[in-house]
Amino acid sequence: MASGVNQKVGGTELIKRFLSSLNQGAELITAAYSGNLEEIPEEQSNIFSQLKGQRVLMQIQGKYKLNPNLTSMLNYLLAHSNSRHIEIDLISRLKTLDRIILSYLEHRQAGEDSLAEEVLGDIEQMTFDITFTAQDAVYSLANRIQTQFGFVRSIKDKITENEAAINTATRLVDNFTAFTFTHMMEFINQDTPNSPLFGILCSGLLNELANCQRDLNVILIQLRNMLATFRSEVHKTNILKAFHEHYSKNPDYQPKNYADYEKPDELFIRAADIAPEGSAHADMNSDSEKYNESLSVLVSELNRKDASVPERTDTLDSSGGLDEAPEIKSEAIVLDDITEDLTALFRRCISTGQPVSATEYLREHGLSHIPSHWLFAVGAFYEDMPPENRKYFECSFIGHNQYHEILGELGENQIGDKILEDIVISTRGL
Repeated sequence: MASGVNQKVGGTELIKRFLSSLNQGAELITAAYSGNLEEIPEEQSNIFSQLKGQRVLMQIQGKYKLNPNLTSMLNYLLAHSNSRHIEIDLISRLKTLDRIILSYLEHRQAGEDSLAEEVLGDIEQMTFDITFTAQDAVYSLANRIQTQFGFVRSIKDKITENEAAINTATRLVDNFTAFTFTHMMEFINQDTPNSPLFGILCSGLLNELANCQRDLNVILIQLRNMLATFRSEVHKTNILKAFHEHYSKNPDYQPKNYADYEKPDELFIRAADIAPEGSAHADMNSDSEKYNESLSVLVSELNRKDASVPERTDTLDSSGGLDEAPEIKSEAIVLDDITEDLTALFRRCISTGQPVSATEYLREHGLSHIPSHWLFAVGAFYEDMPPENRKYFECSFIGHNQYHEILGELGENQIGDKILEDIVISTRGL
């Protein structure tokens, strides 16, 4: 192991010179990769000599070709950049990692220290591979947000891709939560004191996965907001289609001042394909007008069986005309069947005035949600609240406290800083 480290240190300058040559010879390399390098321009003869000496370029049958290893690397980079596939199967790699660790421990217990050192390098490389895959998956999801799923054109296709991305993100949550501090410590406790496994598995792997989980939480919120925007665009299109059909069937129809109505016109309701009354879980949705009300009103609305769609009380002067287009409420974000349960959880906290454990609530009520998804949804639900409402709640994110103490971290209760085990919700200022 030590000789391997010395070899890496001694090769640092060589690697720098090699990368510098690749940078200077970028035009020659790309031409050779494309199969179009037949002559070497005189002004690039010196860099060509360096590349040839480093076995980057070689001459075969009158043409200059790239080293096959470099060609394979470029093929990998191109395939990776053009691929929309996101690798999420980290659990299978965890099983492989377990087998390698057990092999390391067997060598240690047999006194085969040299073999154990070699396997330790394999363990470290495997954790790098897992970390790279996790970071790449999170980056790929973030990139789709930046481009707004630019690889598809229609809004409906974007909605499909958006929903698929949310599904991928939730599956990543499953994979991240499979890597637990308790599981890693079972191996570390079998090794000698001051085991190098702790630095590799806990300080390294688990810490990086916790960072990925924090980034993933932000991405999930952005994906859901984007999904609401896409659905809103479909909503607007449906309204235009409804008007077009209405005009076609009623040639004498005259538009009305819809902004002067106390309730949405039937035409809008039919176009949006929603019922005039919403369900209780819309009360705490970011699109709801109730977000701008006081907490006391919010609490009273949460405790009602059904919350009606807010009515418009403002009217236009008879001479004012229609200054602005009528406000069309965006389609509510419905997180499958989990939002009503999330609302009930926060309602429970409000009504009892006592701290509520999200994990215990899930178990006591026999909810069918996957625990890791449930905790992630509770955290996202809390983070989605606007500041004027969130200030009345306090969420304590419970993770691997011992893990943070050993690392010397503060362990602040912020979602994503820990591999979550529970979330305790309490009220403040009520």
